[in-house]
Amino acid sequence: LDDYALGAGTHLSALVLPETLQEIGSHCFENCRLIESVVIPGKVSKIGILAFGGCSSLQSIGVSGDNTEYTSDDGALLTKDETHIVCYPAAKSGDYTFPSTVTDVDDYAFYYCRQLENLEASTLLHHIGEGAFMYCSGLAELSLPPGVVSIGGNAFAYCTGLQKLTSYPQ
Repeated sequence: LDDYALGAGTHLSALVLPETLQEIGSHCFENCRLIESVVIPGKVSKIGILAFGGCSSLQSIGVSGDNTEYTSDDGALLTKDETHIVCYPAAKSGDYTFPSTVTDVDDYAFYYCRQLENLEASTLLHHIGEGAFMYCSGLAELSLPPGVVSIGGNAFAYCTGLQKLTSYPQ
């Protein structure tokens, strides 16, 4: 699917992606506010940034077991080797603990996750992408491990509930 293919707030409420699908473009389903879940088919090898950005009802992202590029952890989309968090479902509430293998939070991975309250980052975390936690207004505290070497622009923009951000020097 091409960039911006079905975004801009369409009234799409159910999403079944074809098994032949190989790529989901950037912003493809952005602001499709009625989608509650999605399963990434086995042949998908590329997912663009903000593919599911602003999908405010999205509770979980599953991945077909035969997909060689991606996997799912507690409803979140990760690379198969679990080193990158690609996308966290915007409507998922409560707490999330990164898999211990996570080194990178991709650009806009937690975009508009307003109900996310607590995060426990992996001790291996090195990179936080641009806009990674933008609009996470429910996030109150976050401790970053000593290995974080880069934080992208606007990574915590509009995190109005964030009261404490702790970062440890190396």
